[in-house]
Amino acid sequence: MLRRLITAAALALLATQASAQTGLATPGVFENYNAMRAEVDPLVSDLRIQTLLPRIADTSQMDTGEIMALEIQMRNALRDPLTEVEVMMLSPLENGFRREILAYHDGGTGYLYLLLMIHEREDDLVVLHMLMNTSLAPLLSLF
Repeated sequence: MLRRLITAAALALLATQASAQTGLATPGVFENYNAMRAEVDPLVSDLRIQTLLPRIADTSQMDTGEIMALEIQMRNALRDPLTEVEVMMLSPLENGFRREILAYHDGGTGYLYLLLMIHEREDDLVVLHMLMNTSLAPLLSLF
């Protein structure tokens, strides 16, 4: 039940497209892939969803309570620290676009998956779309 609730909340709340503006303060825009991972990986690993979402996505359609509820749900579902992260799937597309699934896990059975649609441009990288889930199945169907 909790996984379905997390899935529904994540799919509904995180199906956003980042702004096309440039600059590090703009949601979803990073200097490059390594800079994006340097910011995103610790936030996801520590389940700091309230910091992650505004940094990576346009959260203007969400209120603080919704974001906080999502963080609480993730923390309840994943009791142990997520100490490992790996690129699980990578699909290069054309013209600097790619999608990937990152798997964050606790070394046991606790996993959090992050599906990203990325556009690597000449001067920066834009996260166009992000979905997060503790269950892999819904993300695999989108890959």
